[in-house]
Amino acid sequence: MSLLAARPRVRATCPERVRKGTPQAESQQRRAPAPLASWLRIWQWPLRYHALSLSIAIGGAFAFSLWRGERTWLLPGETSDGHHVIDAACEQCHDGFAPPQNARCVGCHAAELTNDTHPVETFEDPRWAAERELVDARHCVSCHGEHARKPRGVSAGREMCVLCHDDVLQKRANHRGLPRGSCMNGGCHNYHDNSALSAAFIAEQLAHPPGIRDAFPLDFRAAHALPATRQVPRSVAASHAKTIAWRWEQSAHARNDVHCARCHEHDGEKVARPDERACASCHGFEVDGFRHGKHGARRAVGQPPLRPEQARLPMNADAHGSELGCATCHDPHALDVDYASTTACLHCHADEHSRAFASSPHAGTAVTCATCHLPRVVVETADGHGRVAVVHNNSLTLAPRDRMAAMVCVKCHDIELVLSALFDEASVRSNFALASARTHRSIEMARAAAKP
Repeated sequence: MSLLAARPRVRATCPERVRKGTPQAESQQRRAPAPLASWLRIWQWPLRYHALSLSIAIGGAFAFSLWRGERTWLLPGETSDGHHVIDAACEQCHDGFAPPQNARCVGCHAAELTNDTHPVETFEDPRWAAERELVDARHCVSCHGEHARKPRGVSAGREMCVLCHDDVLQKRANHRGLPRGSCMNGGCHNYHDNSALSAAFIAEQLAHPPGIRDAFPLDFRAAHALPATRQVPRSVAASHAKTIAWRWEQSAHARNDVHCARCHEHDGEKVARPDERACASCHGFEVDGFRHGKHGARRAVGQPPLRPEQARLPMNADAHGSELGCATCHDPHALDVDYASTTACLHCHADEHSRAFASSPHAGTAVTCATCHLPRVVVETADGHGRVAVVHNNSLTLAPRDRMAAMVCVKCHDIELVLSALFDEASVRSNFALASARTHRSIEMARAAAKP
């Protein structure tokens, strides 16, 4: 007999079936690993590795963007047209994640609140307690909620005014039938400074005949002959290479002994390209205004200068990449204010209003872009005498438009023409080449109120 034949035969048997619901079945189910648990045990270390790598990458990108000052991706919503150029400077408005306080707003907007017709102190009176429950006018953010882009930065509803002035629509005959939200229509009322739209101001302006007033601080017809502009004879210009030194010799800087070191040295160090800080040593009023307008707001908060492509208005592609500073419009070695008054503006701005300047009624006169958007005012000097200075806050007369009416337009034009043109969008787009379609309603109301 062979060894194979001698081996005992082993009969293959199937395991005994375990009935469901019995203790034996439950025991087998607990011992059997779940598919997900098995998968996680196999992949737990690779998953941990990838999760750690992803966390490091995200954290690194976050830290790098903060280091470069790129924080716009953290914004909870689109910023207003007035703040979008500084929307990465969160600390200018916020302490941590706290809502902005009034002091932060006033720090930049003090000039607009000089004649505030609704100061905070008014609403501290207990008599306004019920109205404060509807809109607490003691806090700027109650009406100007940021990160929600709204016209003129006003996030409160259009019926905000009638929450307190709910009797005006019935008491005043010339207001009956007006919609409850019409107070904020252009040329009707200005919450913070209603002086240029008040019935008294309009009546006073209507009493004056149109024409150039003696109150204008500088005869605009002689604006091209300001001392800072000096026309060099063509024969001289042709015979001289227009070097920096030659241009400086013809400038107001040379006449006032402002030499190279005044601008190109700071604390004993050479400065190749001086910024507005060098200009501020002599032109403090102008530089302060520049920093409070859109043109210089980024510099004021410690960010790189504004570039045309960062604007929301249309800009010429040729101007993209250039940085906006004093020297963008003013050649510091020649001080050609003629160039700065219009040509420098149109080098960047390509919106419909700007492009229409050449065909506007103002073109060909001494009225320039700067005449209206950077108006001249009289400021007091250290010796007690006044001097004519240029307001370089380019945002001051842009919005609300009635501020431009009071500061600039009524110096030359009658109030009816001014308000009717400024609040007619077609007229504004054409740079006032198109006459206003109708007389503004504020004028009609003022005339009606003046009748016996």
